[in-house]
Amino acid sequence: MPGLARFADMGDVLALIAPRPSLLMAARADPSFTLTGARESLEEALPAYRTLEAEKLLAPAEFDGPHDYHQPMREATVGWQEHL
Repeated sequence: MPGLARFADMGDVLALIAPRPSLLMAARADPSFTLTGARESLEEALPAYRTLEAEKLLAPAEFDGPHDYHQPMREATVGWQEHL
C-alpha cells in the first residue's frame, strides 16, 4: 500500500499479514534493518498471529553477513516454504 510506512512500522505490516505465513529474515551486519529491529517487529506482530492461532506461521531467521539475499538465506526460504 503506497504511503503505509508513514503510518506503520514493520511489526504493524507483519501483523496485517496474519494469519498467512511470514518468514522474517535478518542479517547480523545489516545497518538498515538490525537484529534488534527485526526482533522487535516479530514481537509486535506476534499477538495478531496468536489471536488467529497462527503463531507457528510467523518464523524468524537470522544470518551472518550484511543486507543481502545470499545462498543460505535462499536455502532457508525454500526449506521454510516446503514445511508449510
